[in-house]
Amino acid sequence: MRSRIVFLPILMLVSVGLLFAGGEGEDGASGGPVPVTLWLPGGAQGDQEAVNQAAMEYAGPIIGAYPEVQFFGWGEWADRKQLAIQSGEELDIMFTASWNNFFQELERNAWLPLNDLIDEHAPGLYETVGFFFDGPVRDGTIYAVPTVKEGADSSQWILNGELVEAYGVPIDEIVTPEDLEPYLATILANEPDVIPYLIDGVSNLPVSTLRNTWNSIGVGPDFRWFEDTQSVQYVWHREEAWERAEMQRDWYLAGYFQPEIEDVGGEHNADRYWETGNWFAYSHVGHPGKTGELAARWGYPIVGTGPIEQPLVTTEILLGAMMAISRTSTKSVESIKVLELMNNDRVFNNLLNYGIEGTHFNFVDETAGVIEAIDGSGYAPNMQWALQNQFNTYLYANEDPDKWVKYAEFNETARISPVVGFTADQSSIRTQLAAIENVKDRFNELAVRGLVDTSEIREEYLAALQEVGVDEVEEELTRQVRAFLASQ
Repeated sequence: MRSRIVFLPILMLVSVGLLFAGGEGEDGASGGPVPVTLWLPGGAQGDQEAVNQAAMEYAGPIIGAYPEVQFFGWGEWADRKQLAIQSGEELDIMFTASWNNFFQELERNAWLPLNDLIDEHAPGLYETVGFFFDGPVRDGTIYAVPTVKEGADSSQWILNGELVEAYGVPIDEIVTPEDLEPYLATILANEPDVIPYLIDGVSNLPVSTLRNTWNSIGVGPDFRWFEDTQSVQYVWHREEAWERAEMQRDWYLAGYFQPEIEDVGGEHNADRYWETGNWFAYSHVGHPGKTGELAARWGYPIVGTGPIEQPLVTTEILLGAMMAISRTSTKSVESIKVLELMNNDRVFNNLLNYGIEGTHFNFVDETAGVIEAIDGSGYAPNMQWALQNQFNTYLYANEDPDKWVKYAEFNETARISPVVGFTADQSSIRTQLAAIENVKDRFNELAVRGLVDTSEIREEYLAALQEVGVDEVEEELTRQVRAFLASQ
């Protein structure tokens, strides 16, 4: 299993571009290439029409089809996607993920089974996607094509490089939140315009500093398999989650966070701080080259520590970014061919990621695949992690030239979760899961943002969870996971 994670990306770097050489076009009934809708979040691009035209001209002669890509802003994405699924709108390819309702959508029969389509029309996906196909599977059936990227889950501290240099911050010594605290205090005391620690839905301490010590089972972010108890538990039944929430409260009271986080249910987008550079520390899912990607996007030095904990291969990371084919698609064959081309053809992959050479980007070193963006070009989605097979993507000049080799090394250091490949049957607990989400909506943001003292919320939160059946859900999921492990 592990060799597939480590060596596959290196193989792709050698073989990519050869897989489709000399391919013949397969025009649609109208005599031209067939358009396939491809929806994903990230924000509309001003020059999308030109890129879609270029995609038609490139992919049409090879596979007889091409994607008509449409990006939706993050604020509208969830509602637009769910409306399309609920109404049965005719669509082809859509982005999905474990954190973007994949399993709920699967329960609603939104996605087309892919095994036969891949076998007959896109067999090259098996070699390219490899181990990642172990994620979006139920009863042996594949329901999505994952992005091939980092194969393990690991958070890291991310820091503003200019402030790290100015204050001599020893990033190699920062592992725990306690290690970071003195430098947050220093920034608060000396940089009145700087937010010491940025908070969003990922960087809060209960999530960001514990995520790869918890085994994801693909039932949202809150039910996990814990090896010390050999059971599934809701994360707020774990003492370490409350300990991190208490620290989050201390940091809030110290004034380390941006003021927008107090608007629960409102906007606490951190982008304006990223744009100005008026922030010091942040934490996020990490991988080799993460800080280089951020530096290229925002235009100033950004540095990072190593992993906070040992990287962990989980179901959640395998499902972190995927493309599924809608049940309503009338172009499923063309859709799977588009996905195969996105994965196995480097020129095509980068066309969708970076646009047209000379219009949206220029090569710094074409042989090495190093580019620079053209400012104000109208196409810069910055969605490499969503657009399939990152090992094909070009690098910006300020990124590590050994990034993909280090990805492979990173994956090799990972511990494989014992529940990788487990998919829960949620049919008997669907009502309880919905009720638990409602309870979470009432309490969770207060806890993870540090807005209330944990002693004021803990008892009420746990009692509300128990009232709507959290214990029954834990018992049922524990039974399922134990049966899965016994069958391995």
